[in-house]
Amino acid sequence: MPWSVFFKGGFAIHGTYAIRRLGHPASHGCVRVHPRNARRLYHLIRRYGKRYTRIVITG
Repeated sequence: MPWSVFFKGGFAIHGTYAIRRLGHPASHGCVRVHPRNARRLYHLIRRYGKRYTRIVITG
């Protein structure tokens, strides 16, 4: 799980190398994104801090 950002217990936003499977369910509740976007998000959160980050999952 490259570039993982954990939130709400064991859930995470992380990159995946299974690019063709993006948009399809695959894990136990994690949010999978393109590795390039996961890296960007990881570095933004690291730069500004988790306390200034709000993750909202809908749908």
